[in-house]
Amino acid sequence: MGPNGLLSLTLLVAAGAACTGVIGGDDEQPGAGGGGAAGAAAAASATDIDPTSVYLRRLNAREYQQTVADVFGETADLSKEFPPESALDGYDNNVLALPASGPLVEAYANLATQVAKGVLTSPTRRAKILGCEPRGATRASCLDSILTTLGRRVFRRPLTTEERTDLLALANAAASDPDQDAPAQLLLEGLLQSSNFLYRVEVGEPLADKPGRSRLTGYEVASRLSYFLWGSAPDDALLDAAGKSELDTSAGVEKSARAMLGDARAKKAVSNFQQQWLGLGRLGSVSRSATYFPKWTATLKTSMAEETRLLLEDFTFRDGTAFLDLLTAKYSFVNSELAAHYGLPAPSGNGFSKVNFSATDPRAGVLTHASLLTAYSQSETLSPILRGKFIRDVFTCEHPPPPPPGVAPINEATPTSVREKLEQHRTNPACAGCHNAMDPVGFGFERYDTVGAYRTADWLGRPLSGQEASKVSRTRASWGPRSSRRGFASHRRSPPA
Repeated sequence: MGPNGLLSLTLLVAAGAACTGVIGGDDEQPGAGGGGAAGAAAAASATDIDPTSVYLRRLNAREYQQTVADVFGETADLSKEFPPESALDGYDNNVLALPASGPLVEAYANLATQVAKGVLTSPTRRAKILGCEPRGATRASCLDSILTTLGRRVFRRPLTTEERTDLLALANAAASDPDQDAPAQLLLEGLLQSSNFLYRVEVGEPLADKPGRSRLTGYEVASRLSYFLWGSAPDDALLDAAGKSELDTSAGVEKSARAMLGDARAKKAVSNFQQQWLGLGRLGSVSRSATYFPKWTATLKTSMAEETRLLLEDFTFRDGTAFLDLLTAKYSFVNSELAAHYGLPAPSGNGFSKVNFSATDPRAGVLTHASLLTAYSQSETLSPILRGKFIRDVFTCEHPPPPPPGVAPINEATPTSVREKLEQHRTNPACAGCHNAMDPVGFGFERYDTVGAYRTADWLGRPLSGQEASKVSRTRASWGPRSSRRGFASHRRSPPA
């Protein structure tokens, strides 16, 4: 889609969200994305629609790691310090999946100590991050300066007078400590354990002409923008723009967003979103039997994931691309091992190279990548159900429910084909609705085995048709490697009632 397409989404989420509604809400409902694209779109395009509420959104482990790296120069891997976190609906920053806990509070305390000590014991980080010497005669002025400069980065806005007073009192409690760095240590730990750092707090500015509604401040827009595009805190340039009211307009947000997209952090954050969108994390736990798949290796699995990452990056950050072309692209990026897996000539060099598929090559677009075909398969058996459900979930936003209780298992007594076995589901009225939607979609990809290798016959030697027999929702479009773009082009979801 190129940077321009990504910027359109950015403006929808960030610029339009500058007036996203009632701060607060039902305390019993943590909220499912008050600051998300839906709320932004409503605020941006329909002023007569009530905007949604916003909620405290905790930094997850990934965002915490990136933030302390950018703000405090922390390079150590901190992930092992966090209690396990889970994703919800595939995303690790879903607010409903980020509750606080006793072990998490303890982890925050330990991490604050570790990060603060790292700053104070490294001459380079100490000079760069503190900008002054918090000892002796310069201690008081230095601590005050730290709250002005570093404090703004940590809280993602200037501190209030009350916050400064409280944090200075905390630091001065260690004034008589023999360790002259103790006051600065406490100050840094106080910043790192504050809810204003650990949570993305959005209080907003009340709108005089719309009682009960608030507009995000420039600093809150900066925070949304930076965690959306960088997965990290705003830098000084973005905070300066907020302080000058430059983020109060769509033009100002666009200017900042364009600059941010040129940063390496944008590629990393966008790639992380895309990996979660496609559920590629599933690939990490995949294993295959050497008996059935003698060429399967851990490096092949890694290469599969890298191919998809590179193609997505190319479509996201290269001008002149369109989303539908991602589904039918007649090129990809492979190394020698993946090229052999696909039956392609080995590229020159040791790394990944762009290769063009011939017009007769069965591969076209991301849906024929070995990464997805492998991730959405069973160990040794093709699973049209998994592949079909994946496409329904991710690409048409139609979410088939779990199977009803008490469904009889498929009769495995005879070695019938997978297609014949799944016909049993579609003869059961309790199963037919979902399986008629999922199975034929998955069968459009049956010529790709459970490691994404192309084949024309099943394990019993019977020919595979790869028949694309499904309709996408209420359209006439069929599914499969060669028709997925046509399916999306004609797929139009009805607006909600």
